[in-house]
Amino acid sequence: PKLKILCYHMLFFWIEPLQSTSAALLRYHHEALMVGDNEYSSLGSQFYCARNIIIGSSLPMIDKECSTFAMQMARCNQIPTLRTLLTNHQSVLRLLGSNKNPFDVLGDLINNEDELLQYSLSTGRSNFVEVIYFNRLFVAFFFKRYKEAAQYSSERFKSGQPKHMYFIFYEGLTANYFSRFSSGDELIKWLQIGETALASFRAWVKHSTWNWE
Repeated sequence: PKLKILCYHMLFFWIEPLQSTSAALLRYHHEALMVGDNEYSSLGSQFYCARNIIIGSSLPMIDKECSTFAMQMARCNQIPTLRTLLTNHQSVLRLLGSNKNPFDVLGDLINNEDELLQYSLSTGRSNFVEVIYFNRLFVAFFFKRYKEAAQYSSERFKSGQPKHMYFIFYEGLTANYFSRFSSGDELIKWLQIGETALASFRAWVKHSTWNWE
């Protein structure tokens, strides 16, 4: 299960429909759980929830599943993976317009996403920073708060970490929006970001027209 979870998270989505990789992640989460691999069972469920957000699954369903998996991770003391799941869950709750705090499951360790962001920035945990900035960009874009989305794109750029494909996609859409109303150096900046996104997807579409066309 460990190898399959990693492959479906990191490799197979390049050639297989994202929807099928989501189902596979859930299946191998259960397989890892059956053999007592709490670490990779937790990773599988976290990858599964994140993938379901991207492919547009039912938000109430994702909310329910995130809550269930969060309780499992807390019982198994899989705190790093749980923190990532909780910031994904937070984005779902924002899209639903819910005031529920998913971080309550952590008790007094971390009370909310802002605390997790400050903790991650102060300790150099760039993986958490990336997840939080992407989720905030993602939510801001869908609520048409494009200036806010651009802000998180800029903050993400400062981290110096490679951008994952979903970040490139929504950053590119945000850049195309601002390029309509910009001029001079600002226009050049947004056009460059948009063209970088298009160039990336032109390369990726060769592997899977279903996912990237």
